[in-house]
Amino acid sequence: MTMTNQEFENVITGNPTLTTHGVGIDGNPGQSFATERAKLHDCYDEALACEEFLLACKRTKEPHADLGSTYGFKHAVERFVKKRKNQSLYIPEGALIVAAIHLGFQMKPKEGTTSVYLNI
Repeated sequence: MTMTNQEFENVITGNPTLTTHGVGIDGNPGQSFATERAKLHDCYDEALACEEFLLACKRTKEPHADLGSTYGFKHAVERFVKKRKNQSLYIPEGALIVAAIHLGFQMKPKEGTTSVYLNI
């Protein structure tokens, strides 16, 4: 079942460190935590694309770094959308993490980044 807009908002509300960057912000000049967190609320369609991608992934028992972090997966979702729907869609890393949380993926922080490893 597809994530509803209310479920999307519930995940964001329940995870106060999430922004468009992922967990926190990466310190780019001119970007603030509050601004990037507010922008995440506008990423519902992107989170749905991430959900579709993640549903096609096989889960492992625990999160690991073998396939990379959510930063790499966000680019994989962009390619996935381009191939399946023949459209370009920028995927914020935070939208991917929202979808992963909603789907119950396990996560492990990637130290020193805004990314996490998933059990994929």
